[in-house]
Amino acid sequence: MALRDQVSSASGSLTQDVQVHDFFPVRDDVRDAVSSHESNAEKTVMCFGTFDVLHPGHIAYLREAASYGSRLVVIVARDATVLRIKGKVPLHTEEQRLRAVAARESIAVLGGVDDPYEVLSLFHPAVLCLGYDQRGFADGLAEALRERKLSPRVVRASAFHPERYKSSRMRLA
Repeated sequence: MALRDQVSSASGSLTQDVQVHDFFPVRDDVRDAVSSHESNAEKTVMCFGTFDVLHPGHIAYLREAASYGSRLVVIVARDATVLRIKGKVPLHTEEQRLRAVAARESIAVLGGVDDPYEVLSLFHPAVLCLGYDQRGFADGLAEALRERKLSPRVVRASAFHPERYKSSRMRLA
């Protein structure tokens, strides 16, 4: 079943009870955003991250990403993806991290399990905003965009006090 069909056929609750499945969290607002995307001229911006220990650096990243368009879609990395890219598991589960981001942003979804770029085809973003130090996801991005025939503007967010607000440093404290 195609990812778009999986999201469209899903059912669940809106804010307090985010459920996690193999493809996406089940939320009415996510389904609505997907279904209204094609008829709406909003400029969709996507940003990506682990968002483990949500801190002021993440908030600055989300604000900067939101400034590039009218709708921000935040993709939270799956636990397996974090382990593959960073070589360690996050402190918080993907569901906990998703809930933390979803409490701040109207559209927050989990990345794909087998293909972290799959979500690009679902939202067709006009802008992709990468973290200032984001490498793992960025490494295969150009090829993933070509394969999907997408050509969003790709921007790199500014660092926000990285000496203080960097998850890997905060994790050691």
